[in-house]
Amino acid sequence: MIRKSYLPVVVLLGLTLSGCLATQQQGTLQRDMDETKRRLAYLERRVTTESLDLQGETGRSLSSVVQKQADIQADMDNLRVELQSLKGRLDELNLENSRHQEELSLLRDQLVMKTSDLESKLQQGGAAAGSATLPVAATGNQPEELYKQGLDLVREKGDFSGGRKAFQRFLQENSQHPLAPNAMYWIGEAYYAEKDYESAIVQFQEVLQKHPEHSKAASALLKQGLSFQAMGDARSALILFEKVTTSYPDSPEVDIARQKVSELKKK
Repeated sequence: MIRKSYLPVVVLLGLTLSGCLATQQQGTLQRDMDETKRRLAYLERRVTTESLDLQGETGRSLSSVVQKQADIQADMDNLRVELQSLKGRLDELNLENSRHQEELSLLRDQLVMKTSDLESKLQQGGAAAGSATLPVAATGNQPEELYKQGLDLVREKGDFSGGRKAFQRFLQENSQHPLAPNAMYWIGEAYYAEKDYESAIVQFQEVLQKHPEHSKAASALLKQGLSFQAMGDARSALILFEKVTTSYPDSPEVDIARQKVSELKKK
């Protein structure tokens, strides 16, 4: 059966997370600038008011008024310097964000090309694989027995091909069963154990696409990252590991993901 990959969508969603921080920083700087402008306008109004008061009062100490205006003018000068500094920081951040967007665009194109190549390879082998008959379970007709058979073949006997076929049979006959997400996941694990990382990535994506809230989703996303890393694509792996930490922060897999992020950022 030919599987459709949604990998570009999920990976690119992960990419956008890295741009969120820059956007938040820009928003903070803009708010600071607006507040500084407001304070500056207030002081300018005070200078105008003080000047008018001076014209209307003859008994008031001239030196006192001049000193007060000088103090206000000093505050205004400080605010102008602060405002200029904020503008400079915002310009730098805008430039950095522009470069970041260009980098994301390039990476997006690369990932789409990689995934298209991956799907083409799978489709070429899919015609032959699709005509093959899946084995009939010898343990009985109960779905749980067929699932257990597949799990035993993958985890205990190391028969990844046989286990994968058992899980595929299970899904073919029991697509709505509560264990269906687990079966999808273990098919991916079988591919991963065979070092067929491309097929593993696509299979784990099926888990994420159909069951993003399932307990196996975090593991599937982590294994996608590990698959990319094993294929030598550290950049894509880092994005997916970071997505584990943001999308599944309470999962058992998050510690491994954080460790991988730390390791890859040191390289």
